[in-house]
Amino acid sequence: MIRRGATPETKEPGKEPDPPPPPQQIQSPAPLRAFVHTRAVFVAIERHPVRAGRLRELERIVDDGDQDPSAAIAGILAIRAAAEAEAGL
Repeated sequence: MIRRGATPETKEPGKEPDPPPPPQQIQSPAPLRAFVHTRAVFVAIERHPVRAGRLRELERIVDDGDQDPSAAIAGILAIRAAAEAEAGL
């Protein structure tokens, strides 16, 4: 329970909350790098409609589970590797 006059951060009346740490201590650049990497691969795939269509077809084969997915997985990995190379990653 929070006492009257207290802020949720301090839970003590009359005490100022501690200042937030500098931004570099809050976040790592890793999530941003992961997003940029993922987005660059996505753009490189979608830039070529035939490649994007083939990827969706291979993903459907894996999702359906009706066939052996090993060839489809190899195709997906090859498309991603080509897209990463095209994006310079």
